[in-house]
Amino acid sequence: MKKSFSMAILLSSIIGMCAGNFSHGQAQTVTSFSKESDGALCQMSNGARLKLQVCAGNIIRVVYTTRTTIPSPQGLVVARSSFDPGTWDATDNGTAIVVTTPQISASVTKSNGAISFTNASGTTVCSELAGGRTLTAVTKGGAPGFS
Repeated sequence: MKKSFSMAILLSSIIGMCAGNFSHGQAQTVTSFSKESDGALCQMSNGARLKLQVCAGNIIRVVYTTRTTIPSPQGLVVARSSFDPGTWDATDNGTAIVVTTPQISASVTKSNGAISFTNASGTTVCSELAGGRTLTAVTKGGAPGFS
């Protein structure tokens, strides 16, 4: 009997309101990174921030925003605002910022900002195309924002 392994990867993109001349639709490089109490915060070349937040050993939340602070989880997908991240680490391996738990890893390629996820054996389970992240201006409920 084979054991099945279930891995939850939470990909939630929270986009803040655009300030000034935010460029979108172009590949962004990682200009700096800091390790926080619950994950890694990357400063992007276009002024945006990208955070890999460890929510649990099998959940890493992705937040991409133009705001100066990372927004708290909102909406129907995430009901909690705080998490117990458990054991994890964040490192800069020279080409990527990598957040690793015992079950999954998420990495942001420094040269283009693309995100990929691997399981504990190192197999890629989800990846973003280089330059594939775009922001489109939208108005929802009368409030301007980005999708």
